[in-house]
Amino acid sequence: MVSEFWNEIERCFYEALLLDEIEQKLFLKRLKKRNPELAKEVQMLISSHYSAEEFLDHSILETEHQIVPGEKVGPWKIVKEIGEGGMSTVFLAERDDGRYNSQVAIKFIYGFAPGQSMHSRLQAEQKILARLNHKNICRLLDAGIHKNGRPYFIMEYIDGLSIDKWCNRYQLNIRERLKLFIQVCEAVSYAHQRLIVHRDLKPSNILVDMDGNVKLLDFGIAKLVTNDNGDSDLSKTLTGFHMMTPEYASPEQILQKDITTATDVYGLGLLLCALLTGSIPYNLQEKTPLQVGKIITEQEPEKPSLLITRPMESGKSLISFIGHANTLQQVRKQLKGDLDNIILKALRKDPSRRYSSAEQFLQDIHHYLEKKPVSARPESRLYRINKFIQRHSVSVSAAALIFIILAASSTISLRQARIAESQRIIAEHRFEDVRQLANTLIFDVHDSISNLPGSTAAREMIVEKALAYLDELSNSKSNDVNLMLELAEAYRKVGHVQGNPTNANLGRREDAIESYGKGLILIDEIIHLAPENSNARILYAEISENMAELLAMMGNLDEADEKMNEINSIYYDLITDFPEDDAQQFLYARSLLKWGDITGNPNFTNLGNIEEAFRKYEEAEKILSNLYTKEPQNIKYIRFRGLIYERLGTLFENREHLNEALWAYEISMEMRNKFVRYDPLNTDAIRDEAIAYEKLGNIQKATGNLSQAMVNYTRSFEIFSWLASADPRNVQARQSVAISHIHLGDLFYHTESNHLNEPENALDHFKKSQLILNEILLSDSASVRTRQLFDIASRRLEQFSAGTM
Repeated sequence: MVSEFWNEIERCFYEALLLDEIEQKLFLKRLKKRNPELAKEVQMLISSHYSAEEFLDHSILETEHQIVPGEKVGPWKIVKEIGEGGMSTVFLAERDDGRYNSQVAIKFIYGFAPGQSMHSRLQAEQKILARLNHKNICRLLDAGIHKNGRPYFIMEYIDGLSIDKWCNRYQLNIRERLKLFIQVCEAVSYAHQRLIVHRDLKPSNILVDMDGNVKLLDFGIAKLVTNDNGDSDLSKTLTGFHMMTPEYASPEQILQKDITTATDVYGLGLLLCALLTGSIPYNLQEKTPLQVGKIITEQEPEKPSLLITRPMESGKSLISFIGHANTLQQVRKQLKGDLDNIILKALRKDPSRRYSSAEQFLQDIHHYLEKKPVSARPESRLYRINKFIQRHSVSVSAAALIFIILAASSTISLRQARIAESQRIIAEHRFEDVRQLANTLIFDVHDSISNLPGSTAAREMIVEKALAYLDELSNSKSNDVNLMLELAEAYRKVGHVQGNPTNANLGRREDAIESYGKGLILIDEIIHLAPENSNARILYAEISENMAELLAMMGNLDEADEKMNEINSIYYDLITDFPEDDAQQFLYARSLLKWGDITGNPNFTNLGNIEEAFRKYEEAEKILSNLYTKEPQNIKYIRFRGLIYERLGTLFENREHLNEALWAYEISMEMRNKFVRYDPLNTDAIRDEAIAYEKLGNIQKATGNLSQAMVNYTRSFEIFSWLASADPRNVQARQSVAISHIHLGDLFYHTESNHLNEPENALDHFKKSQLILNEILLSDSASVRTRQLFDIASRRLEQFSAGTM
C-alpha cells in the first residue's frame, strides 16, 4: 500500500509540474477535495521543488557550491560523477527515501544566470520533453533548480557506451553500423514529427545499452518548432540561445541562421560519416574557432571513402571493422558510390538541398541495405560552377569585364599587338598553371601521403616531377616574395624526401643538401627584398635546422653546431618579439632539442658534451610541458613531449641513473601511445612508439629483467620490420631494423652485459644487422651514423670469430 501511495504521489507531482501557475492551483484544489493526504504530500514536493527561489536573483557564475557525493536532490542522493561536458556535469544518483530502489542520471547545467526566465524555460523544456516517449530517446523524469542556483534535469540512467565506442568494442562491420544508425534516425524522425529539433547530434550524445538499444540524450536543449503565436511551422525555430559542439555544428548554426529539422539532417550526416570512417569530413585539427567556422561554412566535405586512412576522433584505428572487410581497399570500395552520395547529400551547405527529413534520409539507408537505388546523387557540375560564381562574384565579374575589354580592344588593335598580347597571356597562364601544379604536388598530394606507411616510393615520384616544375618556376620568379617563399618551402620538402634522417627518406643525402641549399638561396633573396618578413626568418631557420641535421649525420659536426647556434638565436629573437605566440615557443623548444642531439646524445653523431646536451633538453622540456598543459590534444606538443622525455631518458641511462631513465621513458611511452591513438597510420607515431618499447627494453635488460626486455625488444623489432616491409625505399626504417637486430643480439649473448646465453641466436641477429647496414652504405656512403652502426655489428661478429664473446 505504501508503495502504491508513493507512486500516486509521484504521478500527481509530475502532472502538476507540467501545468502553469493557475492550472496548478486548480489541480491541487481538486486533488485536496478527493484525497487531502495525497494533496498535502504533492504540495510539499512542489514547495520543495521551488524552494530554491531565494537563489533566483543571483548569477550561477557567482556561486562556489560544488555538487558532491552524498548530496540530496529531492528524493535522490548523488552517488558519483559519471560525465562532464562543456556546459554540464552528469551524476549518478539513487533513491534515498526507501520507497523503492532506482537509479537516475542528473545533469547539472552551468554557465547561466538563473531567474524567473530560467524557471519558465525549465517548465517549457519539461513540457517539450514530456511529449517524447520513444524507445530510443532517454526519458526525462524531472527538472528544477538546485539550491546552488544551477538548473538540472533528472533522466533515466543508461548503462552503456557511446555509439562510436560500442561499434569499435564489438567490431561491427559497415552493415551492422548502419542498422544502429537506423535506430538513431527513427528517434530523430519521431522528435521531428512532434516539432522538436535536437541541434547537437554527435556520438557522445548517443548511447547504446547492453542489449544493443540506441538511446538519444540531451533533447533538453531542443527548441519547440513553433512561432511566437504558437502556430506550428516545421520550417523554422528560434535562433536565440543555443548550445552546440563546433565540429558537429551545421553551417546555419555557425552563421546563426534559422535552425530547422534540416540542421538535424546535417548532424545525422556527420554522425554517419564518423561511424563509417572514424572521422568527420573536415580536417579541423589545430584550427582556431574562426578557422573551424570558415571551413564548415565554405569548404566542401571530403568523400567518406577517402577518409578511412585518417585517425578516428576517438583515437582508434579502423582495425575494428577492417577485420570483417579484410583490407582498407575493400572498406573504401563499400563506401564509394551510394554511401558517399548519401552522406554528402546530408552535408550540403544549403539546407534546402539536403534530405527533406530524417525519414527521407532513413529511407535511403533502407534502400542501400536492400540493394535498391538510392535518391542521393552527386552535386551537378553546373550547380558547383554556379556556387563558385556566387562565392566569388567580384572576381568573376572582374574577369568577365576584362574579357569584354580585351575582346573589344582586339578588334581595333594591330595584328602584331594581338599576337604579342596573346603570347603574353599564354605565358602568364602557363606560369600560373605550372605554379599551381607544383603547389598541388608538393603541398597537397605529397603532404596527404607523407606520413603513411609505404609512401616513400610514391613521394619520390612526386618529388621528381615537382623538381622539374620548381626549377622552371625558379628561373622565372622575378621579385614575387610570395612565390619565392612557396619555392623555398617546396625545396625544403623535397630535401626531406631525398635524405633528411629524421623522417622516412631515400638516403640521398647529397641531393637533399642541394635542395636545402636552393631553398636557402631563395630565402636570402627574400630577406634582402623584405628584411622584416618574419615568415622568411622562420623558414630560413627551419631549412638551416634540416641542413644541420644532415651535416651532423655526415660527420660535419662543427659546421652543424655553428648552424644550430645561428638557428637558436633566430628563434630566441622571435620569442622575444612575440612572447605570447605559442608557435614561436614551440619552434624555439624544438631547436633546443635538435641542438642537444648534436651536442651530446649518444644515439646521434655528436660532439660528446653530455652536460650541455642535458641543459638544452631541460630547457626544451619546460617549454614543451607548458605548451602541452595548455593544449593537451595538440599533436605536435604530444609528439615532442614524447621526444624530449626519450632524450632525457637516454642521458640518464648513459649516466647509469636507471630509475630516472625509467621514469623519463615511461612518460615518453605515455605520450607516444597517445600519439598513436590520435594518428594510428602516421609513420612518425608508429616509429616513435617502437623506439619507446626499445628504450624500456634497455632498462629492463640493464636491471636483469631479461624476459620483459625480450618482450619489449621484440615489439620494437616487429614494428620496425613492418615499417620497412611496407616501405622498402625508406632508409630510416631499414636502419631501425638493423639497430633492433643489434639490441636483440646483445640480449641473446654479450659477455659485458646481462644476456640469455644463446650465442647462436645472437650471431644470427648480428649477421642480419651487418647485411642491412652494408646495403644502406652502398647507396649512402656519406652517413657517419650508419657507418658507426655497421662497425658495431662488425665488431660483435669479430668477437665471435675470435672467441672473446
